[in-house]
Amino acid sequence: MGNDGFVTGAAADEIIAAQPDHGIHEVKRRFGDSTPVVLAGQPYAADALMTELLRGVAVASNVDPTTTGLTLTHPANWHEYKLELLGDVAARAGFTDVELVSEPVAAVSQYASTNRVAVGDKVAVYDLGATFCATIVAVAATGPNVIGTPQELERVGGNEFDQVVFSHVTESLGGSLQQLDRNDPAVRQAVLRLRSECTAAKERLSTEGETSIPVRAPGLDTSVRMTRDEFEAALRPRLADTLNSLDRAIAAAELQPSDIAVVVLIGGAARIPLVAEMVAGHLGRPVVNDSDPRLAIVLGAASALRFTRASAVASAPDPTSPTSKENPMSDQPSSTPETTPPAPDATRGRIAAPPAAPVKKSPSKGAKVAGGLAAAAAAVAGVGIAFGDDIANAISGDDD
Repeated sequence: MGNDGFVTGAAADEIIAAQPDHGIHEVKRRFGDSTPVVLAGQPYAADALMTELLRGVAVASNVDPTTTGLTLTHPANWHEYKLELLGDVAARAGFTDVELVSEPVAAVSQYASTNRVAVGDKVAVYDLGATFCATIVAVAATGPNVIGTPQELERVGGNEFDQVVFSHVTESLGGSLQQLDRNDPAVRQAVLRLRSECTAAKERLSTEGETSIPVRAPGLDTSVRMTRDEFEAALRPRLADTLNSLDRAIAAAELQPSDIAVVVLIGGAARIPLVAEMVAGHLGRPVVNDSDPRLAIVLGAASALRFTRASAVASAPDPTSPTSKENPMSDQPSSTPETTPPAPDATRGRIAAPPAAPVKKSPSKGAKVAGGLAAAAAAVAGVGIAFGDDIANAISGDDD
């Protein structure tokens, strides 16, 4: 948090580097949790922070929420409580024309728009971002829809892979980092910089055979070498867990691996070459992923709008429905009920929640914003959310 309240973007990065207790990463993991997030000594609900994210997206995209349609994506295993809370977030951010689409449906919509999947295909979506989720999606003439029950692993994802590199560094230094005074602000900043360097090293190892991680801290100025083989050896047990989840998702959809037309890889960590290698070897099915899987969901949310509008011709929206409406393509599996209890109003953070505005009866005539919750939330920094220009550009565009 800055002196003037919530801060996003590069300014948030600078604040969190100097004052770690003023910021948080992975707000998505806390979404719907009744326990508040404490920042700078003040309690905030995760949905209050997500509201600030959405407001920041609107500012970065230069759109007016009151005249702009919004499509928000969400994990496939979110059910009624979290979906209603997500709609509430959109209303508090000022949006009145809102669609909700599950992340795997958005991803498959993106590939359907480029003719890489066809009507009748059963697609396995392997989503390895902040967390892992395996989902089976059936492509129908009216658009993709989830079948079976998504399988999620909360503690397998990009942050854990960053920790693999960080652990390699600490072990290579033989305890030198542990001996530093963690109460020293200079040390805390140095550790945060090192963690950032470990993230960058992880990304370099996707294209390079080895890399060097600089370590700069009070009384410590060196670097640590890590090879791709070392990195992949540490990842294999974690990735084996994701393959087991993928098997369970296929079984839950009452399918065999041979029924899967293609496996779509999405999420930032899916860029690691070993991921595609292990998935393809395990299932024996074609694997596809874009050069930047982080944006597949965001771009897919925009692609999904075409199916939504085609369906809207046959069924006009109910003017008495809630502010947010679930896209018919993204119906949630009903076998697993939402167990998270609604949070009391007092835990919603210090951001006042205005009453929900009525739903527009037709798509907005202004710009349409397709927001990938996972893609945006992957770049959380400071009290607000730091998102790069690439995300801001990807989520903004006109009705076409």
